[in-house]
Amino acid sequence: MRETAPMIHGLSLHYYTVDWANKGSATGFTEKEWFKVLKKTLFMDELIKRHATIMDKYDPNRRVGLMVDEWGTWYDVEPGTNPGFLYQQNSLRDALVAGINLNIFNQHCGRVRMANIAQTINVLQAVVSDGRWQDGADAHLPRLRDVQSAPGRHAAAF
Repeated sequence: MRETAPMIHGLSLHYYTVDWANKGSATGFTEKEWFKVLKKTLFMDELIKRHATIMDKYDPNRRVGLMVDEWGTWYDVEPGTNPGFLYQQNSLRDALVAGINLNIFNQHCGRVRMANIAQTINVLQAVVSDGRWQDGADAHLPRLRDVQSAPGRHAAAF
């Protein structure tokens, strides 16, 4: 950061709430596993604090943002699905993980400038589609290109 801070806009951070050795089921979990996931989720706060401390040393004006560009849960794929597609069903536990993370990002908004949940359609913790969008059945849903950009910002479009 010492050398690059003047040349970059953001520093990337990825963190998944997962035990890589035993990811477990997205829906068939014990109470102990429920709380283990929530505890791992809370670690995001410590990660951001540690990164911010180092960044503050080299970028005290906070010009460079911390970009949490991949975060969320990651479990074993659902039985009977293609393992390469990483499909997992969501539960209330995943909603709590998302809410906790969004609250943490908000608490650190002075440094966190971007936070993207990873894999947003039919993968990992995601919006689950029944496939009708491929036939145009979701034409009533807003698209990113339809969102007005805030003053001084550029809206992305696809």
